[in-house]
Amino acid sequence: MPRAAHERKVVIASAAAPRAMRTGGPRGAIRIVNVVSTADLAQKIDIASFNSYDSLSSDLRLYRCGYVKDSGMDGRVTVFGSGKMISVGTRSAAGSFGELRRAARILRGHGLASRRRLAPSVRNIVASVRLGDGLDIEALSQALPRSLYEPEQFPGVIHRTTRGAVALLFASGRAVLVGAASEGALREAHAEVSGMVERALAQKN
Repeated sequence: MPRAAHERKVVIASAAAPRAMRTGGPRGAIRIVNVVSTADLAQKIDIASFNSYDSLSSDLRLYRCGYVKDSGMDGRVTVFGSGKMISVGTRSAAGSFGELRRAARILRGHGLASRRRLAPSVRNIVASVRLGDGLDIEALSQALPRSLYEPEQFPGVIHRTTRGAVALLFASGRAVLVGAASEGALREAHAEVSGMVERALAQKN
């Protein structure tokens, strides 16, 4: 697999598999459970040597990348030989950017990277929200535009918002928002989905 394709695959996998989330909490409150962001060190990194250093690891038999993780990090940073980095596992854009910078400092401390100005970018924010105590998702799938419901394939409605994010709506009343590229876009997507669901339920009643 070409290196660029492998890096894109890791970004997608990281976004699709966030940390476990609790479904409780106040109705309507957004709870960010995972932020995926990237940055580029703009230099080659010797990921084959990672296992020789504290806070670094790699297994090149399985993946063509290494990892940075220390006790002060909430998530983990994936590092590619090209110098590209991916942060996953934090719960805010600021926290994710901070861990990319922390990973760069750790690499510099081990003599594996030289100082570069990082320009972190959010790729995906995953959040959980409660829209109610229960949803008639079959009715919602018919009422909401840009929606897909195939219960034999996935137990929820897949709704594409006009804000670029995707909402996964479940019968329990829980929704998962994925694909927002900023916390502002996440709030806009949440407001859009909440409003559409409320209107759909009101029309049904």
